[in-house]
This record gives sequence, structure tokens and C-alpha cells, in this order.
Amino acid sequence: MIHIHFANHTHINVRFAFSPLLETTLSYFRLQYTEHSAIYAPWIDETQRALHGVELAFMDALILPRHYMADFLTPTPTTPRMDFEAELQAVLQTPPDIVRASVQEVIEHGGESDIRNYFLAYPSDALYCLVEEMRVYWQRTVAPHWSRMLPVLENDVLYRARLLAIEGTESVLHSLDNRIHYAPGVLSLDKKYKDGAYDNYEVQTTDSLLYLIPSVFSFNSLSWQVVEPWHPALYYGTRGSGLWYSVPQANNAALEITLGEARARIFIALADPTSTSELARKLHLTDGAVSQQLTLLRQAGLIESQRSGYRVYHRLSQRGTQLMALFG
Repeated sequence: MIHIHFANHTHINVRFAFSPLLETTLSYFRLQYTEHSAIYAPWIDETQRALHGVELAFMDALILPRHYMADFLTPTPTTPRMDFEAELQAVLQTPPDIVRASVQEVIEHGGESDIRNYFLAYPSDALYCLVEEMRVYWQRTVAPHWSRMLPVLENDVLYRARLLAIEGTESVLHSLDNRIHYAPGVLSLDKKYKDGAYDNYEVQTTDSLLYLIPSVFSFNSLSWQVVEPWHPALYYGTRGSGLWYSVPQANNAALEITLGEARARIFIALADPTSTSELARKLHLTDGAVSQQLTLLRQAGLIESQRSGYRVYHRLSQRGTQLMALFG
């Protein structure tokens, strides 16, 4: 059991963010740790083709297929929308002592290698090589899908933030994973690995902030960041992990007869909350056509809509969910 003690012993301040850098590192982990990757199989197949002939030796050295990746690869994002290039520049600015400490931890888990020793001897030069690899990897494997991942991440933040406001910290933490336990000022994680090993330690942080970071590549995994100088963070699998890759198919004939083909396609696509523009892109319709059908579905009480920044997201209402189950 891991116990994280926060500076404020009565409560913690919860914030939300997500990170393209985190998705990049976790996606690379998924490529190696395939036991839990069935829902990512189409993306993995595509990615392996995209990386044919590409060597990623520095990423290999720091992202282990089990238990650990270097802490400076997962710095806590502090805004809801992080920019990948800005995050890479922040990695480049990681102080040498922090690089060496993280790489030493990698060595304890995975043993020495020429590249890991290179990080210890020349951290700045090694970081430059690492960042160049990560930029290539991002451009070939994650960036093409980022516009589809983004609505899933934003929707999860909306859902958790609402839960936090209505039911409080303990409820939102438990919604992330039933291995998370909360008492005022203390977060406990019951983490057991597939090989039966447990993490057991106490962490005392000088922070009172806890960032909750959804990830489409976490699925049912639970990770954390408690190393200074970054804020403590929990990385958890977002609702709808894996759905960002697939394009919904309106193949329910009975539902099409009931709602009409266009409305049925949109209705099925809203099994996971989606914005108007994303629906139009997925279903190869104009924004205007989608908006018209959404209005009719909303008037029928089958969907609900909520604004987040410049986007409006739509999801099935309780009545809509019941109708989906009836035709499922």
C-alpha cells in the first residue's frame, strides 16, 4: 500500500489536466506491454507499420515494459491544454540531478546499458537525443489521432469535475479506481502488479494540490507522480479508452427505421460524448446537417448538450441510454 501524505492534513485541492506528452510516453509503454492492450490492437498494428525501420533507442532505455519509466518523462501538466512542443522544451530543461536520479531508478529496475550510462554522464546531450526521438514518435503515431483523443479527454474532465462539485473529493477519487482510498490529507493506493509484487512506501509531500490526469492509453492502469519538483498527480484511464480510434457504424436497422438513418447514425455515435465538429468528421456530414439532427434528438429528450470552452459536447440522456439498451 502506498500512502501519500499532503501538506494540508484536512483536505487536498483537486485539479484536472491532460497532456500530449503523457499520451506519448504511455502509448509507447502500450507498444511494449501488450498483455493489457487488446482494445489498442488496431492502433498498435498501424503504429508498428508507421515505425518500421525507425530506431528509438533512447525511449527504449527510459520506458520500461513493466513498473517504471523515468519521472521526467511524465511531468505533471498544470493546465487543461498542454502543447506538445512546449512540453518537450520543458523536458530539455530538466535539471541534471533530476535526470540522473530518474535514470538511476530506471537502472535499479532494468539494469545498466550504454544509453542509461550516457544519461548519467552527459544528461543534457542525452535529453536532446531523447527529445528528437519523441518528436518523431509523436508525429508518426499519436499526432494523427490527437484531434480524436482530445474530445475524449475533455469529456472525462467535465464528468469528473461535475462529480467533484456534487459529491466531493472522496467520490471522484473512488470513481477513478477502486484501489484508491482517501482520508483527509492522505491518499492511499493499493497497487499490485501482475507478478504479485506490491509497492509499499510512505510519501510526505509539501504540496496541497493533487492533479488528476486522464489518459486514453491508461485503460485500467493506475499511475502516479509524487516526485518533486512536480505537483503530485494520478494518471488514470479515461472513460471511453479505445473508442477514439474506431468510427461508429450505424448498423442497427430497427433503430434506423425508428429514428431515420441520419439521426440513428448520430445517436449511435453518441454512445461516447462527442462535439458537433467531431461527429461531422466521423460521419462524413456537414456541421449544419449534424446540428439539425442534434436539435431534433435534444427536443425528443434523447441527448443532452454542454459547452466546454469553444466546443459543445453532446451525450445520451437517461432516456437516450434506455433507448440504446432497448435496441442493443
